[in-house]
Amino acid sequence: SRLQIVAYVTVRISGGSSVRLIENCVEGCRHDLRVSLDFEMSDYWTICIYKTTTSADGLPELKCVVQQRSVDCDLENARVWPIGHGVAGIALAKNQEVVEPDVFGDSSGSSALPSEGLSRPPDDAKYRSLFAVPISVGEDTDPWGVVIATSSRPKHFGAQNVEGVEREETVRTLAGIVALCVAVCRTNHAGTSRPEEK
Repeated sequence: SRLQIVAYVTVRISGGSSVRLIENCVEGCRHDLRVSLDFEMSDYWTICIYKTTTSADGLPELKCVVQQRSVDCDLENARVWPIGHGVAGIALAKNQEVVEPDVFGDSSGSSALPSEGLSRPPDDAKYRSLFAVPISVGEDTDPWGVVIATSSRPKHFGAQNVEGVEREETVRTLAGIVALCVAVCRTNHAGTSRPEEK
């Protein structure tokens, strides 16, 4: 397909790094992502792509590798989510989508909130509605990572009776694009002396 051709060309230019290819793709559709996710100027929002890594204890955790935010944040300052913690960590643990319409709503579970040591004072106002999608690559049994989108507006995700295309579809599509980028890089590295992109 056209997207695959573009991905192959981009991966050659980027030197074969899956993260760099993902970053290029996300940057290229920054405006479209914001529009399709219906983020408003007054919203605090994030679109983050996390890669599964291994903690010092040998357990899976999620490290942010690519991001788009209404307020810039250095990647070094982005939180690392242990497996099972927060919406992203739960999506990783269950290998399935997790939606939280309103973390302070009556139906919300406490597992959606950051655990002690991961929470920060402004969280209450910034992260009200969240949606996380695991990134599945090929026949891998474990997710390569997780895409998560957040909004300061309650019920921005998981709302009922939404007119038009659901905002969640954009996050699912982005997870598919990330999976394609990783798959392209793996294919590009196959049969070479360079290490395979995981």
